[in-house]
Amino acid sequence: MAAFDRTALLQAHHENEETARDLSEGERIAMYEGGSEIKVFVGSFNAGREAIKELNEWIPFGGTGGFTREGSGYDIIAIGLQEFDVGAHRGESELGTVDGVEEESSDPPSESTTPTPRESQGEVKTVHEDERLIMGRSFNKESEERVEQMFADHLGPDFVLISSSKRGFMQLRIYVRAELAPEVTDLEVGAENTGIGGIIANKGGQACALTLRGTSLVFVSCHLAANEGKKELQHRNADCQEIIGGVHLGPFPQQLDLTHAAHHVFWMGDLNYRVDLAHPAAHPKRGTPAFQALVEEVKARAAAADYAPLHAADELLRELAAGRVLAGFRTLPPQFPPTFKVEPGQELAYKDKRVPSYCDRVLWKSLPGLEGRVRPYLYQACTGVLSSDHKPIRATFSVAPTPAVVPRAPGEPLNEVVFSHLKAKKIAALDKDIMGGHSDPYIVFLADPPGLILTAAAGDPAAALARPAGAWAGRAGDFPRTSVRNWTLNPEWKKDEVRLLLASGDAESLARCTLFACLMDRDPASADELIGVVALPGAALAAGELHEFTLPVVTNGVPHGELSGEVRFNTLLPEAAAEELGKMGLAEYA
Repeated sequence: MAAFDRTALLQAHHENEETARDLSEGERIAMYEGGSEIKVFVGSFNAGREAIKELNEWIPFGGTGGFTREGSGYDIIAIGLQEFDVGAHRGESELGTVDGVEEESSDPPSESTTPTPRESQGEVKTVHEDERLIMGRSFNKESEERVEQMFADHLGPDFVLISSSKRGFMQLRIYVRAELAPEVTDLEVGAENTGIGGIIANKGGQACALTLRGTSLVFVSCHLAANEGKKELQHRNADCQEIIGGVHLGPFPQQLDLTHAAHHVFWMGDLNYRVDLAHPAAHPKRGTPAFQALVEEVKARAAAADYAPLHAADELLRELAAGRVLAGFRTLPPQFPPTFKVEPGQELAYKDKRVPSYCDRVLWKSLPGLEGRVRPYLYQACTGVLSSDHKPIRATFSVAPTPAVVPRAPGEPLNEVVFSHLKAKKIAALDKDIMGGHSDPYIVFLADPPGLILTAAAGDPAAALARPAGAWAGRAGDFPRTSVRNWTLNPEWKKDEVRLLLASGDAESLARCTLFACLMDRDPASADELIGVVALPGAALAAGELHEFTLPVVTNGVPHGELSGEVRFNTLLPEAAAEELGKMGLAEYA
């Protein structure tokens, strides 16, 4: 998967603006207001441990507005909160002692790990919530109930809270329009702390996976390492990798990382990436004249809406373009002033002790072949919220549902994908040794949807295609794989030929599918571990010719090594198809 470069980022922004202008009002209403598209609101706010008093400036009242005209509404509202102290909403903070770093706390109140169900409003019965103590203290129930009521009153009866995940001062809340809530399936949550020792929940990420109208979605909210400087930048990148590798969701949570767990992944939060006008020189120390000159330059450019130089100096855009973090994710260059560090109580006045920066961000990523099904519509900072030293941000998206894959009917030709001459180079070392490390790799082949690859254990191909994500838990061992290559970071499978029989022969369906080559590290003493993932778009595989490929192996959101080989796409006529299905015990479906 190629890194998303700056030119593509800017081009995408302009294309989305042009598309919005070209649509007629009728087309916009059909697309965004009660039409077939899923309308998504993503909002993130570092609340600074203060009560949120201007909620309407950030989240539309009643969950309406923001697409085409007054009265249009959202289907999913995802809210990520950082430094969110529920005690502030009863006028009494639950703030612990500060550890000397201005933006971090040493004493978060609780963490969420394993979902625990409880009754919710509406027809969806499960809200995922866990308040397991790690510091000997729980949330104040009165304050938490007040916060629940605050959001419920603001969004009104048209929305149902289907997931509420908490860790320390971080929260991820997912609301769905009540009429759509019964359609939500495959609801899961996960979280990963990246604070001190990977235990303390002052930094980290939370995620929620769900499926709506056949479209799988993951929402991630995170709070990454703070402060300026090269070391801190690397810490932020490492935090992202840790979250991706530590949160396990989706049908194959051990074989596919978080960024490959759904059709579309939305990533939000206080990412803390800074505007670094000094790059590539070392960032000047805080309080020096050179540092203050940077502060004043950013303030001047922000006041003049001269954002292009700020984008060029933005750490996140630079790291995305270089492929050092969140491979495959996209974001629009913010056409608004930096969101941090501002004076509370004022609409937009920056403090001098930090270089104003775009710390608060929203990104998204889609599986190959599905990129065009997500259309960003709005990306804003909400300067009317005055309570924090951050400004909240919001982004809205239109997501075209992913149509179901059309199954092959008995008697039709059978499609087959054959991989051969596979070899990998410079993959990640998961086992440490005196030579620096090694792995014992093999490749297991999976797909989206999982039932696309026929297996004897899955039975009826049509039923397997329709099977929900949760039904595939623990079934990765049923799928085709290579042999194991021991003690190497450059494995070759010269004699291995892996054949995948497909449950669909419909060309349009296959163009929306993805095959995954999951490189795993064999460990006889414990569970096998994921080395990295290669995503192969179905459209590119269905051309019917021999193809040679070389693609990056993505490890926790960063390319690490490559996989190459040959792939053939064959169509077996009914007689040959019956023979192959018979070998698998599926003769009745021939």
